[in-house]
Amino acid sequence: MIQMSRPTFGPEEESAVLAVLRSGHFAQGERVREFEQAFAMSTGAEYAVATSGGTAALFLALRGHGVGPGDEVITSPMTFIATANAIVHAGAVPVFADVDVSLGLSVPAVARLIGPRTRGVVPVRTCTAIRATSPRSSSWRPGMASRSSRTRARRWAQRLAAGRWGVTALRSTPSTRRRT
Repeated sequence: MIQMSRPTFGPEEESAVLAVLRSGHFAQGERVREFEQAFAMSTGAEYAVATSGGTAALFLALRGHGVGPGDEVITSPMTFIATANAIVHAGAVPVFADVDVSLGLSVPAVARLIGPRTRGVVPVRTCTAIRATSPRSSSWRPGMASRSSRTRARRWAQRLAAGRWGVTALRSTPSTRRRT
């Protein structure tokens, strides 16, 4: 087995888990509400909602942005099926845009696909095959995003925030952070 990360748990985490187990509230209990409030406060959001996973979170984000039946949402074909499933579950139709050499969505391809039924764009960064640094470099580490992918993410955010295309962007990025 290839271990992706090594979990580190100590007495504090053990106590927290035992407290939840003993409370009888495994889901949507007091600890979840405390986490949602703390997360909202730390991000400056009015609310935060804990979900069972990324697919549920993406579905809720789509619905929260008003995506529903009759809408189209542009996304990448280079992603896990859950991205398209969340779009379909929201009642919309996934529209797949071409990717560029970095395997990220091609901005010109997305622009060509935007039509009257387009309600959103879900840019996905799951593959960082093209890197600014080489694996032979001493600064390289597995999963390191390239400078160009970070620049692309900023460019997406700027264009969408400016309302250039009149659609909403929902970012679906798997966690690459590791606990140490």
